[in-house]
Amino acid sequence: MIFISYRRDDTKDIAGRLYESLISKFGRNNIFYDAESIEPGSTFPYELTRKITNSKIVLVLIGKRYLSITDDENEVRLFSLEDFVNKEVGLALRSECVVIPILVDNTDMPSEKELPENLSKLAYCNAVSIDWAKWSRDIEFLANNIRKILSPESKRKGNFIQEKMTEIPVNELLSSINHLRNKNKIYEPYSSMNYIYGEVVNKFSENRGSMYEIEDGNNTYFCNYSDILTEGFRTLRIGDKVRFAKSNVDENNKATYVLKIEKQYKLIDVNE
Repeated sequence: MIFISYRRDDTKDIAGRLYESLISKFGRNNIFYDAESIEPGSTFPYELTRKITNSKIVLVLIGKRYLSITDDENEVRLFSLEDFVNKEVGLALRSECVVIPILVDNTDMPSEKELPENLSKLAYCNAVSIDWAKWSRDIEFLANNIRKILSPESKRKGNFIQEKMTEIPVNELLSSINHLRNKNKIYEPYSSMNYIYGEVVNKFSENRGSMYEIEDGNNTYFCNYSDILTEGFRTLRIGDKVRFAKSNVDENNKATYVLKIEKQYKLIDVNE
């Protein structure tokens, strides 16, 4: 699946023309374009999430107004975590999709500093330019690169290779966790938990204090500051990698015993 991400106030016409061009090369069923691919009555946010996670390639169309379009309160829409374009691109960058920025009509590639924090990695994705005056040539160049990525021989999985897991003994990790557990007066037996690894993708405030949204690639979880294990101030940042357990008493994907980690750890039995 090839997903086309665009902002209607910026690149609507280009997105429609690109969709038609890609259909002729890869087939209608292999291209997602929201104006044509979402059935009436479907839940829009759910469909976007489902289509992106099932896509191999996400094309991010960037026009002259990509960084400047504002909402009713005169805030740049791309910087809002509730903005659909922000959600689309952010999810694509965190998934195994190959993200290709499409620079429309000589638009410059945004720098890391110009992008929202959760989209900063987009600045390091190799881009392709598309120009109305050179349409056939540019589309053929893009299509050839897409074919390479979609080929059975290709092993590309996302733009950002995950760090190789570090093997450490079970008792060493549990000892470290127990230290934090005791300092925070937490008595849940860690050895009996099934842990989940994820990334913090959103932060917002509620009456109970800071709340965090965590994704593991399949599901979305939520926690507040009291669920965080740390020796200092209980806080997380967008992009932090965490390990946590799913609460057994909350049906709404509540994350608990949330521990910030620097690496993905694979537990090994020292007796093996």
